[in-house]
Amino acid sequence: AAETIRITTGAAVPDWADAVVPFEKVTEADGRISLPAGCVKPGANIRTQGELLKKGAVALARGRRLTRADIALAASLGLASVSVAQTPVVSLIVTGDELVAPGEPCPEGKIYDANTLSLQTLIESAGGLCQNFGIIPDDPKAMSEALDAAIGTSSLIILSGGAADSKADFSHQLLASRGTIEPWTVNMRPGRPMRFGMLDGVPVFILPGNPVAAFVTFLEFARGALLAMQGASEIWPSEIEAVSECDIKTKPGRAEFARGLVRFEAGRILARPLTNQSSAALTGIAQGNALLAIGHDESIRAGDCVRVQLLASLLG
Repeated sequence: AAETIRITTGAAVPDWADAVVPFEKVTEADGRISLPAGCVKPGANIRTQGELLKKGAVALARGRRLTRADIALAASLGLASVSVAQTPVVSLIVTGDELVAPGEPCPEGKIYDANTLSLQTLIESAGGLCQNFGIIPDDPKAMSEALDAAIGTSSLIILSGGAADSKADFSHQLLASRGTIEPWTVNMRPGRPMRFGMLDGVPVFILPGNPVAAFVTFLEFARGALLAMQGASEIWPSEIEAVSECDIKTKPGRAEFARGLVRFEAGRILARPLTNQSSAALTGIAQGNALLAIGHDESIRAGDCVRVQLLASLLG
């Protein structure tokens, strides 16, 4: 006669047993059990040793950003801890005499500072520890003092504002006088004035003051540098292809990162730009869900494929 024994879910199976039947399928009476014909098959409902991973297989690859599922996997393998990269410290310095902190009265001629909170959350979402210096006035001495305070503790410095070429935009001039700065800007919209340099061995990004331009240039450049410092294997924004729902006007010879909406319909991925593409209009970031990446030599017509960067994948 067949032999059976009651076990709890997850318990070890006796050596002589070759199947487990869920209790719900069993009828028990007078010390005997019966079950539907054909419901017992060898190996049914048994997890074998080594089933999770083969010997020598990589469970969590170097350069992978740990997710909640990764942590659960490590725990299931008996690991109480794993080696991780050191968290980079990012000093954030935002400049502008016109800026007022949110929550404070905003006099005529001033604007609320969106970049401090925006860039801080972006830094933290990319795994950095933000050292926030707050709003610094448009004064070379105040900026120099902030850089002095930042340099000894920073893996990366991000300046917001003062990237352009007007007399009031001195950030890049100050960096050039104290360290080195690359002689180029970026032929893109938004974000053309973005600059990069080094100060005492610490990389420095100077992002534009316009909020959307600062947001986009962080995602396209500074985010990748921050991920590389942590040993990430994938540092650049991932892209998918979508079908453009309309013609997209761009300036020939300049790359564009249009704020847009992506939707799924009838098995297709569709994309269209939002109406307001101003580099100061944060509504495009708040209301959109993607950046439409258009190369300097591309012309997008309705029905053409357009490369898309989903904001959810960049901000997670």
